[in-house]
Amino acid sequence: MPPKKKKGKKKGKKGEGGELSVKDKYTKTLQEMDSLKQELETRTELARRNDARANDLKQKVVDCEKVVAEEQEEKLDISADMIRQYKTMQSTMALRIHLLESNLSHLRV
Repeated sequence: MPPKKKKGKKKGKKGEGGELSVKDKYTKTLQEMDSLKQELETRTELARRNDARANDLKQKVVDCEKVVAEEQEEKLDISADMIRQYKTMQSTMALRIHLLESNLSHLRV
């Protein structure tokens, strides 16, 4: 942002009215440097916040993926247990059917 123009006569001006003296150029450059430093600090802080937010979101994604993996593992465990129970029940029923059929054949004889 350029400095505001002062009213009245300035010392050190030579020739044309549009040229700035060395001191004025130096002052203007210092002001521009301060302005740019403030802009840099603001953007650096914003970048730091965005990096922190991105890291937080990455951690949440990792946590969610871990939860999903645990749920899938639990689902597989439940399925395996149900299959085991079904096979046990099936073999028990086959044995019971065999025993009842043998009892029936002994009663008929």
